[in-house]
Amino acid sequence: MKRPVVIVDPLSAGIELAPTFKARGIPAIAITLTNEEWPEFGSKMKATDFIEVIPDQPGIENLIKKYDPIAVIPGTEEAIPLAERLTAILTPKLANDPEKSLHRSHKSLMQRALHEAGVPALKTLHTVSEKEADAWIKENGLKDAPLIIKPPMSSGSEMVFTLKRAAIGKMRSSKF
Repeated sequence: MKRPVVIVDPLSAGIELAPTFKARGIPAIAITLTNEEWPEFGSKMKATDFIEVIPDQPGIENLIKKYDPIAVIPGTEEAIPLAERLTAILTPKLANDPEKSLHRSHKSLMQRALHEAGVPALKTLHTVSEKEADAWIKENGLKDAPLIIKPPMSSGSEMVFTLKRAAIGKMRSSKF
C-alpha cells in the first residue's frame, strides 16, 4: 500500500481533499474531531474516500504512526492545531514553523506572512478603530473601492461583509 495522507477534520472545503488525492492514487485517512457533519454547507464526508476514518482520541499519534503518512493536513480551520501537532510528530521535516502557528488561521497575520515571503497578498488592516480604518483607506486610495470585512479568526464566509463606501465614516454593508 502507498503511504497515505492524513486529513484532520475533512469537512467544509476539506471534503474535496481526499477525492483529489484518491484520483492520483494516494490513499487518505480521516481523523474526525466530532461526529457532527456540516449539513448547512452541504459538506458530508464520504467514508469511501478514506482507507480509515479514526476519531480523535488520546494517543492518536500512535494510531497514525503505523501508516507512515506522507503528510498531515487540516481539512478545516478547527483542525489546524491537531494537524500541526501530528505533523511535528509524524512528518517533522514537513512541519510549519510552530512560532507562526497563529499565522495559519488569523487572516491579517496570514496576509502579512505572504507579503513577507514575497507572495502577492491582499492589502489588509487589523484594527478596531474606525479612525485608523479611515486613515488606512485614504492612505491606500481605497475611498471608493468596495471593501471586505472579516473577523480575523473566522472560518469560511462566517461574518464576512462587503462594504460599499458612500463616504468615509458612512458605510452601507451587505452580508456576504
